[in-house]
Amino acid sequence: ALMSIDVPSAESVVTAPTFAVSGWSIDRQVESTALSGPGVDMLHVYAYPNPGSGQPPIFLGVATTGIARPDLASLFGSRYGTSGYTLQVDRAAAGLAPGVYNIVVHSHSTAAGGFNNVALVRVTLQ
Repeated sequence: ALMSIDVPSAESVVTAPTFAVSGWSIDRQVESTALSGPGVDMLHVYAYPNPGSGQPPIFLGVATTGIARPDLASLFGSRYGTSGYTLQVDRAAAGLAPGVYNIVVHSHSTAAGGFNNVALVRVTLQ
């Protein structure tokens, strides 16, 4: 399983009231099954406030999947051409106060039948 958070970039400062969390996720285990597609059907996005503080994460939502990624189709094959994801986050609605957060994306594999991959970026919300 491979994945990336492309936006926001690591260590970025977010000043806007809304921001996107987007990137791509694949699970190449799907190639050994009769399943179609990139092997990922769901991505859950969380914000962990004050990393290392032990504060509970804030669920931001389920990302939209199936976003075209021709770059990944050219790298891994055509089945991975729709491996992109995106989620628009409204900071006020999510209860995200200014501070440092780890934005974490958990990837659900159709081949494994569960969440089997995770990516994170640290950002500062101002």
